[in-house]
Amino acid sequence: MKLVLTLLARDEEDIIRENILFHLNHGVDFIIATDNDSSVGTAEIFNEFEKQGVLKSIYESGNDHSQWRWVTKMARLAAKKYKADWVINSDADEFWYPAKGDLKEELKNISPEKSVLEVERHDFVPVTDVEKPFYERMIFRKKISLNALGKPMPPKVIHRALPNVVMFQGNHKLIEPGNLETYKINNIQILHFPIRSYMQYEEKIVWGSQAMERNTELGRGICSTWRILYKKYLNGEFEDYYRSLEYTPDRIASELETGDIIRDLRLQSFLSGHSNRAFSSPKKTAIKKLIDLFWHQA
Repeated sequence: MKLVLTLLARDEEDIIRENILFHLNHGVDFIIATDNDSSVGTAEIFNEFEKQGVLKSIYESGNDHSQWRWVTKMARLAAKKYKADWVINSDADEFWYPAKGDLKEELKNISPEKSVLEVERHDFVPVTDVEKPFYERMIFRKKISLNALGKPMPPKVIHRALPNVVMFQGNHKLIEPGNLETYKINNIQILHFPIRSYMQYEEKIVWGSQAMERNTELGRGICSTWRILYKKYLNGEFEDYYRSLEYTPDRIASELETGDIIRDLRLQSFLSGHSNRAFSSPKKTAIKKLIDLFWHQA
């Protein structure tokens, strides 16, 4: 079995190396990565891994958030050129975490009639301390993850490699083929780190919303959460909104007691053990198993 991960990023050098390192050590054989006109850092990190033969880097200069086009391009490339069996289409802030062993071990027993798998996302909360790397300070996740509209966080999908696949904006489902049933699985989770600092989140919402406004293909209902947050930015309300999301030590203690958040050290345990941020080629010895102290809390 060959597992290929696609990765789309723009100016996310604070998390992208960790994302690549994590997935290459958890069953991903190869990564196809698209840099959408990053200013600094991201392209250089992609190039480092490309030189090691484990990543193919693509550059897209478009400023209209044509995510579905770029991800579709990568997913088809995974099927046609890189001969993938399964494809994960990931964002930079998503870590696809297997219950046991690695991702390929979790996928190898999926019955042949199942081609699209639905995976839940679990949001980790932003904290007031921003001096440490995100994985050292963001060790608490919501028991129930909701978006800015108070609705359940939509899942993402893993799919078998398909040469003519068309992805929906956001990687939440396949547009083509349209006749494939989606099956929910629980043995893989997405650890999600969307809000890591005020500056990072403001840039993401402002640039992303402005890019979507330039895209004539996207309906107004697409990425509606971002559009609402951009209105807050234009009205001078965005910083207050961000502060309402941020977790102080007192808030953490209170919500741990009520059970609204859960301490989850899985990603920290792995990345702290790789503090030099070095990569071990999967052709050599790769870390296959971690001690999942908190899996039973999922």
